[in-house]
Amino acid sequence: MKSYSILLIYQVFTTYAFDVLTLTVQPVLLLPYAAAYVNGYWQYGEFGNCIIFLLFCLNVTALVHAFIMQLLFRLASLCHGNERLHKYTNLKTLFKLMIPVLFLFLGVITLGFVIDRPEGELFRQTLISENPFFKELFQRHLFAMGYHPKFSNGIKGVFIVFIGFAVCTTPFNIYLIPAFYRKLREFKKGLSEKNQKLHIMLLKALLAQGIALFLCVYLPLIVLSSAFVFPYKAASYLSSYSVFVVMQHTLFDILVQFWFIRPYRNYILRNIRTPKVNPVSSTNENNNVVETPRAVHRAST
Repeated sequence: MKSYSILLIYQVFTTYAFDVLTLTVQPVLLLPYAAAYVNGYWQYGEFGNCIIFLLFCLNVTALVHAFIMQLLFRLASLCHGNERLHKYTNLKTLFKLMIPVLFLFLGVITLGFVIDRPEGELFRQTLISENPFFKELFQRHLFAMGYHPKFSNGIKGVFIVFIGFAVCTTPFNIYLIPAFYRKLREFKKGLSEKNQKLHIMLLKALLAQGIALFLCVYLPLIVLSSAFVFPYKAASYLSSYSVFVVMQHTLFDILVQFWFIRPYRNYILRNIRTPKVNPVSSTNENNNVVETPRAVHRAST
């Protein structure tokens, strides 16, 4: 249980780190106007653009990694006789694998930017040619940098690796969740009723988290990646609006955690429904303490 608590803390940390990072680049990704037509708005210049994007990719990788780790750990908790699965789902082993995987993705993404650095001016001119709105926008915001589907080959390579990782993990999750359910049914007779309810509760929460992750993170990434293969005209608009969807991931994750994990839900509902009670003054408490012995004494006499 201690190992699972550490794992859950890791997932929550990466989830909230993802949210904090997204909020950090909120003025970067969302323009001051309600219509967020530009895909990137960087206040730190083009070099800062690359660095923040690297951190963003790295954090999403950590978020997906934490989700897979939770799934493996929950599956291993039922497979007591499978030594190989326990060997690879050991918490220390998972954390050892986590660091090389994250640095590998960071290295690949960094290499893509080094080989072919994004040309902000080219992106700006391309957007202006499509819509005159951008001309006034870029004049007002000198450090703005608009992303466009017509990327250079280096950035395409970065997105292919990044999107490929997200897409490839989806079948993995689709395989593991039913595997967890089958193992739960297999071991159901050997578990106490309390443990059965615990595993079912965690399975529902995990399944709901997976759906939220797909809808709020994977699906927007697929929309963005499709623009590289088929550069459709509305790609700039869709990629801008997809930022709003991605930013809601943490909100959905919190709602899922508090709704499907019953102790969290009961705690929240109990505190919401509990009426406020006025505290009793210390004077009344002292009077009650003093008067009680007198009443008892009179009754005895």
